[in-house]
Formats: sequence, structure tokens, C-alpha cells
Amino acid sequence: MMKTGPWRCDTCGRPIKKAKDGYLEWLVKKDTYEGYGLHLVHHKPASPLGGFDGCYYDETKHWRQDGAMLASRELDYYLGDEGLVNLLEMIHGNWVDKNEGIEMIMRLHTPGYEQARAHIQSAIDEEVIKDKEFPEFRTLDEIKEVNNWVKFG
Repeated sequence: MMKTGPWRCDTCGRPIKKAKDGYLEWLVKKDTYEGYGLHLVHHKPASPLGGFDGCYYDETKHWRQDGAMLASRELDYYLGDEGLVNLLEMIHGNWVDKNEGIEMIMRLHTPGYEQARAHIQSAIDEEVIKDKEFPEFRTLDEIKEVNNWVKFG
């Protein structure tokens, strides 16, 4: 059985090996409270970038540029059955962009997807898997095919 994780940090690209080392964050429009920019990053203490913000968004920059506030929570909160419900609630409440929320559900809850996602388009181009209307939605068999293709060429 494939598992979820390790995950790739959306800022530095390095692996997040343990859930306690991960953080989800997104930006929230000041006037409408709609969220956008959902991403998975290293929790500050685990960030290989160091510095004041580590892998986090620069909250001051986004506030000045867009009037956007930062929202965040530990990765653990979004894992498991309860975590799936928490992500679905965020999508339903427009607290995050729908497509970004769905992609995060795939990353956190679909075994093997995080490892395959960077290679899906190449696998389609090489006819390892077929293209479809929504290429990010893949069955476990397709994900397994992509991961085997990457691993064994």
C-alpha cells in the first residue's frame, strides 16, 4: 500500500518528512475574507531556510501589496479523517480557493500522489497514462503507474 508523505515544501522544494515539520498557510483578502495561495511549507523550526520567515509567506509584504492577512495551521490538523473534513470545510466556506483546496486534499490524502504530481504531465506526454479533462484527478492505479515509471524509467 502506498502512503502519503513525505511532502514537498512549496517554498524551498525540499522534503517535509514528518507531519510535525509541516504547516499549511494561505492568504486572506482583508475585505472579503476569501482565501487564496494555499500552500504546504516547513514549520518554521524545521525550515532549512532559517531567517525570520523560514519557508513561510512574508506577511508584511503581502499586507502592504495586497492588503492580505496570513492564516495558517499545523499540518497535523489536516491529516486523517478529521483533517479531510477540515479541508472540505475550508473549501465550502471559501476560506481557500476551491482548486487549491482540492489539490491539497489530493496531496495529503491520496497515497502516492505527492510523489507523482510533479511527473503527471510528463507521463501524459510520454503516454504512460492518458490525458483527461481534469488531469490532477488520478486513480490510485494511475498514480502507481506514474511512480513506477519515474522509479524504473
